[in-house]
Amino acid sequence: MRTVREILSVLGVFFLPIMIFVACSVLEKNDCPEENTVEMYSFCEESLFDENPFYYYLDKKFFLTQRTDRIHLQFASGVDYAQLKTLIAASAVPFEFSGLLFEESLHGVRLEGFLRYAMLAKSENQIPASAVTFFKRSPKVVSVGYMYLKGGPGGIWYGLTNEFVVQLKKDTSYGQLERLAEQNGCIIGDDDLFMENLFVLYVSKTSKLNAMQTANLFYETGLFECSRPNFIEYYWGLH
Repeated sequence: MRTVREILSVLGVFFLPIMIFVACSVLEKNDCPEENTVEMYSFCEESLFDENPFYYYLDKKFFLTQRTDRIHLQFASGVDYAQLKTLIAASAVPFEFSGLLFEESLHGVRLEGFLRYAMLAKSENQIPASAVTFFKRSPKVVSVGYMYLKGGPGGIWYGLTNEFVVQLKKDTSYGQLERLAEQNGCIIGDDDLFMENLFVLYVSKTSKLNAMQTANLFYETGLFECSRPNFIEYYWGLH
């Protein structure tokens, strides 16, 4: 059986490359308590921006640039475009355009009307941290954060999800994974059917660390062959 390293070096799995068409239109941490009328969550706005973001890939660090003029949202099931427009209007931020990705069934058929991911932007303008916090509070949003750019202007935009993937080393037990997940507020998903000791983990939006930071923390324990965040890659239309 191939190791995840061998497969990663050929296929680059764990990234979800997507060609996004942009619809251009004006759209009507736990230690920083803040009043919330939607859900009883507390978020620290200062923790939303990472000055030196990176992820591990085949034992190397790959650095990204985090931008505050674009945010990436991951939705709960059953959210449609009308609900997104209502949510945007309530945020009181005049987002100028968006890139949308709709849900797909297991057979690759688009489920008309239901959103999975969205990119929202303010051209050449910073999106306030208060807007990111607003989306975090919504039960319709699973994950939200500023987007990442790789390669400078014209490069690839990365939207971070709430997921990361780990492969246990041969001498790492499932119990060790469980304890580490519990200590960091993560949920362990099903193991992979095709790769040994490969698991998807989910990070709560109330966590002080996002999925990329948590993946790095797991990798640095030395218990895993790899630990990588799941990104959505936006290749086209955002320059």
